[in-house]
Amino acid sequence: MKMDDIAKLANVSKSAVSIALNNRPGVSEETRQRILTIVKEQNYSPQHRLRKAPLKSILHFITINPKGQGQQAAKLPFFASLIAEFSVITQRKSIGLQIENLEPEQIDTWAQTLDEEAPEYYGTIVLATALTKAQILSFTDKLARVLILDAPFKTLAINSISIDNYLGGYRAAEELIQRGYRRIGYVQAQEAYPNYAERQQGFEKRLSESNLTLTTKHAVNSMTMHQDADNDIIFQSDLPEVFFCDNDYIAIRLMRLAQQHELHVPDDLAIMGFDDIAEGRITSPELTTVHVPVNTIAKVAIARLQDIKDNHLTEYHLKQLIEPTVIIRHSIN
Repeated sequence: MKMDDIAKLANVSKSAVSIALNNRPGVSEETRQRILTIVKEQNYSPQHRLRKAPLKSILHFITINPKGQGQQAAKLPFFASLIAEFSVITQRKSIGLQIENLEPEQIDTWAQTLDEEAPEYYGTIVLATALTKAQILSFTDKLARVLILDAPFKTLAINSISIDNYLGGYRAAEELIQRGYRRIGYVQAQEAYPNYAERQQGFEKRLSESNLTLTTKHAVNSMTMHQDADNDIIFQSDLPEVFFCDNDYIAIRLMRLAQQHELHVPDDLAIMGFDDIAEGRITSPELTTVHVPVNTIAKVAIARLQDIKDNHLTEYHLKQLIEPTVIIRHSIN
């Protein structure tokens, strides 16, 4: 017995049957009772029609606006592409993605008011690149279903996923050494983010293994592609054969400035970045860089939150490192 059959027996439309079954206005009381009588006589059970659609699970993606910085890390191309990957995967899994940018003073209140028992709550992911230890604990001490991305503190017992920045820096130096570069410079980010420090540590470790040291080192703003006076200072002293840069933003600026100084990249000066943002693939020449698999980060993060949600693998906190790889293009020989 289908709803169409009930409609024929009651001599009404299918929509009238639906209205009567759901007790909505739109049919007379006489018609409603006639339909309900037929439904009872025919032992019709419309449970599949009456069942409410399940609530869509919501994944909260939290970014923090750090004080004293003009540009938010979350708005940089790398993190924008990471958030885009989360959007694609959550949509595929029918999970709602709610991106929320908080001021530091809002963290405690937000975490305290979130109801983890709500049926629509999937979990929380916090982009922690610029966060302090206390700010990270504001989330992890109050929430069970929370995952920290790019967590800089190895001593915290938290569920986290990070790029293996040390390995990325090590592999970058390995590539340059194997290609015969010996006079190697470093352009580091002036922002004191731990992931930048780890990249430099890995890079210098590989140099030391080959009895090499940095020829020169400069610190510049890593959060913009716009040139400033600090960048030009790099070209006022002897240049190395190649510069490794803490991120692609710095590398792209350096490449443009080198060309303004009538230097040919890579023959006069080779340049290598880190992150593999889309802009590096449309520079001339295309930028050699360290690729970070944002799709893998997003997939692993959502899978880990699902484990926590289902109470799987929750006996211990898991800290997962995502492996970066060197992508050779045309800005080095």
